[in-house]
Amino acid sequence: MLPIELAGKRIAEDLDAAERLANEFLRAAAKLQTSMMNACIDSELSPHDGQVAVARVQEAQSQIVGARANLLKAHKSMRSDFIRIVGLPDTFTRCPTGTLEDQSKVA
Repeated sequence: MLPIELAGKRIAEDLDAAERLANEFLRAAAKLQTSMMNACIDSELSPHDGQVAVARVQEAQSQIVGARANLLKAHKSMRSDFIRIVGLPDTFTRCPTGTLEDQSKVA
């Protein structure tokens, strides 16, 4: 049987990776949006050219912001459950991805 501490560590690592990917996507989409706007301005395209693509990139960003918010809610919920289950005080700034022994030394 998988010890809860090990399961918590695995979940914390996977959650951290998912949150980082959401942030990386938002940064890449913002860079894309900037490139698209620069192309519109620098090439003197009509304001109508590319508008659909601009709106779609913006919608994708909005959806990832919503997904990121849900990840953060899940993070808070899982962290609360983990702290309650293992009986540690909630004093960490990041998810407890080290061993429980390491975490109890901090507390």
